[in-house]
Amino acid sequence: MSVDIESWVHRPVFNIPPCEQTKQLDEGHVLKSSRIILKLFKKYQTKATFFILGTVAEWYPELIEEIKNDGHEISIHGYTHKGLGDHNRRSFDEEIKRTVSILKKYGVKPLGYRSPFFTRADFLYEVLKKNGIVYDSSIFPIKTPLYDGTSYDCTPFIIDHGILEIPCSILKIKKLRLPVGGFYLRLFGRRMNYYLLKEIEKRNGIAVMYFHPWEILDIPENIYIGNGKKIKLPFVKKKFAYYKIPMIKEIEYLVKKIKFTNFKGAVGHINETLLG
Repeated sequence: MSVDIESWVHRPVFNIPPCEQTKQLDEGHVLKSSRIILKLFKKYQTKATFFILGTVAEWYPELIEEIKNDGHEISIHGYTHKGLGDHNRRSFDEEIKRTVSILKKYGVKPLGYRSPFFTRADFLYEVLKKNGIVYDSSIFPIKTPLYDGTSYDCTPFIIDHGILEIPCSILKIKKLRLPVGGFYLRLFGRRMNYYLLKEIEKRNGIAVMYFHPWEILDIPENIYIGNGKKIKLPFVKKKFAYYKIPMIKEIEYLVKKIKFTNFKGAVGHINETLLG
């Protein structure tokens, strides 16, 4: 189980300028929604990996302590929410270093990374290795307007610089690729996702589930930035932005029926399997 800790203000659908992606605009949304998730995980004894943005860690340092105290793994999602296509090697290295440094203040040594929007770059694994990251989960083996991971399967494998790659999960049925988690949990529903997760686990030995805190609570419909400028979305984008949010009942359905663990708990087993 994995949770990408970012705010609704970081979502590309709203196209909020980076300088406006602030704690003030978030208004505690990511903190409140993350606490709901922690409470739910505690109820069903679920362990997860939280991939957290460095900015969110700075906004709400108490959240780091709460995640850690509940026995979950904390890994990194970058500092800002820029895709890797907007980085060069130096700027990406600075982001990773900065986020690792923030977490270190709270006694956390992150082992994993997941990129915003599942984007990748040729310098990704070299920079991760340099900063002590041992596994990555930035591949989603489907194609969307933001990324194309169709050259990969969802079985874990060792990639460049000895990094363990743990892709997000899909179920392949001939030429069809059925994804799970996040928007696809909202789109396909809880029962379909349950079936997909169990079938993927049966085939691959591991199934990766992910979602975001902003999918757990209602997102503001009237959004104002700068000098009172209102964010206006076309009908189709607005439908996508708010589709079946909140989905806390879908998450509860899955954690009630499936025994999830965090990535750290699975890494040793995966490495043993891959390396024999």
